[in-house]
Amino acid sequence: MALFRIFALIACLFSSAGMAECRMGALDALPERAEIHLPVTPFPFPMPLVILLHGSTSSGVEMLRDSQLADLANRHGFVVAAPDGGITAGRGYVWNIPGVQTVTGALPPKGARNDVAYLTGFLDRLVATGCVDDKRIYATGLSGGGRMVSWLGCVASRRFAAIAPVVGLRAGRPLMSDPKRADPATCKARAPLPVLAFSGDADTTNPIEGAGRRIGNIRRRWPCSAGRR
Repeated sequence: MALFRIFALIACLFSSAGMAECRMGALDALPERAEIHLPVTPFPFPMPLVILLHGSTSSGVEMLRDSQLADLANRHGFVVAAPDGGITAGRGYVWNIPGVQTVTGALPPKGARNDVAYLTGFLDRLVATGCVDDKRIYATGLSGGGRMVSWLGCVASRRFAAIAPVVGLRAGRPLMSDPKRADPATCKARAPLPVLAFSGDADTTNPIEGAGRRIGNIRRRWPCSAGRR
């Protein structure tokens, strides 16, 4: 998918790598190893990371295949991690955004994995291997994965150098009184965060003017949420 490749190239342009040593054995020991792609010739020092979140009812393995980011990572020297969402749905998984219905039409069940805690913990474990530069962590995702990326921008902005939701830009959870509008109180990013968002005017699944969440309105809310005044 061309949009993910554009974002990944931008990610490689910023910041310099640290001097820690990439310990391949520690990386290979991670339970998510099958969902992590390293360049064919990995660098011995920390590399940029693009965390790639799949759409609803899909999986990390499918997302990694369909995005074609592995080929780009091989050419430009960055890591791609494509984990699975925490809730089983259909033939795959969905992401747990508290108080937000999944594609099934139901709220996340009680006891479902806290995906913010899981993903930020996953980042910690990747950085601890010495293979990922904690100053160059980027997040992108498609549809339901894009919504999860937006939520990470709201609640964990300090962990990311930038985010790029694809047909999933949001600026907070829905208002209880009007689910078609975002509640700005639920999106208070603690640090400025660059946002690159993609939507298409021919998209009938996630229409650019659909569900009352006009992309222009959301885009205008993000600068305030992310610390610009």
